[in-house]
Amino acid sequence: MTSIQQQSITGLEHRHQSQEKMHSNMPLDEKTPSYEVSSDGVSIDATDGDEALELVGMRRTAQFSKEYNLRLRKKLDWVIPPLSAAVYFTQYLDKTSLNYASIMGFPITGQKYNLVALAFYVGFFIWEFPTQYIAQKLRLGKYLGMLESCVAPILVLIISMFYKKNEQSQRIAWFYVMVGLAPVFGGFVAYGISFDSDKSFASYRILFLMLGALAIVVGIAVLIWMPDSPVRANMLTREERIATLERIRDDQCGTANKTIKKAQIIEALTDIRTWLVVLSTLVNAYIHIHIILPLPANIPNGGLANFGFIIIKSFGYTSKQAPILGTPGGLIGAVATLVLGNAIGTETFLPRDAPGPDPFQDSLNFEEGAHDRPVLDYLPGKISMLVPLASQLFICYILRFINLRLNAKKRAHIAVLKARNGWTDEDIEREREKHAFLDLTNIQ
Repeated sequence: MTSIQQQSITGLEHRHQSQEKMHSNMPLDEKTPSYEVSSDGVSIDATDGDEALELVGMRRTAQFSKEYNLRLRKKLDWVIPPLSAAVYFTQYLDKTSLNYASIMGFPITGQKYNLVALAFYVGFFIWEFPTQYIAQKLRLGKYLGMLESCVAPILVLIISMFYKKNEQSQRIAWFYVMVGLAPVFGGFVAYGISFDSDKSFASYRILFLMLGALAIVVGIAVLIWMPDSPVRANMLTREERIATLERIRDDQCGTANKTIKKAQIIEALTDIRTWLVVLSTLVNAYIHIHIILPLPANIPNGGLANFGFIIIKSFGYTSKQAPILGTPGGLIGAVATLVLGNAIGTETFLPRDAPGPDPFQDSLNFEEGAHDRPVLDYLPGKISMLVPLASQLFICYILRFINLRLNAKKRAHIAVLKARNGWTDEDIEREREKHAFLDLTNIQ
């Protein structure tokens, strides 16, 4: 590497300076022109890097106070998390609307109802792969997935472009908590609609129209106000867009690049951490399906999303009571998302798994002295809990070990570079700034 020199941006830099006063509040053109960014005598095609290079270049050229960044974060908090929460709220209501309709006169029942419920997940699965490519090419704020696939990942990507790493988890929780709050809202809405006595227009149709209208309103709000990236955020001034990018520069995460790069795909597929995450996801799915208490926030794709109220009604409750009885589960799920985490359920502890005589048969033939019969220990249930949980913990420790090992190698490499080039910590920091928006992976 050569010694660090003052950054210069050819072509676009002069045009930005001459037009800054006229276009200070306008986002950059979506089609990035062909220009070069140079630093240390080395030029790169900016279209090969992050789109943030259009605005801030390879070196930090502006400093913003802590108070300014705090005001900017509050401004972002008034737009991005609420819109993300609204999207997740409406998409979950839409996904569970069939559950409400099942006790509101929905004409499809039995096996045909099962097929209708299955159709959603088939569509979700089929479209999940094309949507990965589409999301790469389109503006994220205007494409939040089709058939609800990839809604959550795209919201996470949008948040990661505007917030620092230590700020992201809280903002993600703000929209994911809607998985618990949506059933509370939907339960009371369904309860109110159930009092409609007009037989000419079925109550489930009223529900579908209301939830559909709500989704349309949220969609329009997203089209108008949801920013695609800091570079193209209409709600921010040019200075605020620069400040947003400089806030996340040190995290080395970048913002957006529309080019699909073969080398990065190969690197992802050959990285053992990719497959460890896949394995962790599969184990987590097993835990959610077979172990975790079936709250709406824990198994959004499970059977309760479509059969929950049918199950409640089967216990003898009316169609009016069932939606209300489903709301506490949503509220508890929302609290669990923010505070408590997952709770162990009782469905894995079944009497038939207990050793010794059948406990229910014993209760009919109870005799004194039967207190010495074997204690119920539910061994299969315990095994089904401990094995996947221990596996998940083991996978997490492997990931941590690999990351720590790679970080140690990186620190050793940086020490070699400092010794070879006579660099100081300030020089290393400038190098980090230079590479922040080059759309590089850790290995590259």
